Amino acid sequence: MYSSSSEFTSSSDEELIEMVRRRRHPKVFKERRNPFKQFSDEEFFERFRFTKDGVNEILGYIEDSFPMKNFLKDFDLQKTV
Repeated sequence: MYSSSSEFTSSSDEELIEMVRRRRHPKVFKERRNPFKQFSDEEFFERFRFTKDGVNEILGYIEDSFPMKNFLKDFDLQKTV
C-alpha cells in the first residue's frame, strides 16, 4: 500500500501537526488595570497597606531587579504608575 514507512510517518506527522494547529485557541489578552488610577488614596492604602507615594519610592529601589523582556526594556515603571 505505502511505498515506504518514512513516507507514512512523514504524512502522519504532518497530519498531527495540522490537527494541533487547528485546535489551538487564540490568546486572550485582558486589559491590565492601573491601581494608581483605579483606587482613591484611601482605597489604595486599604488594599495594599502602602501609600501611592510609598509604592513609587519602593519601585525606585527595586525596578532594576525586574527581569524585563526585550520589548519592555524601555518601559519605565515610574512613569506608568
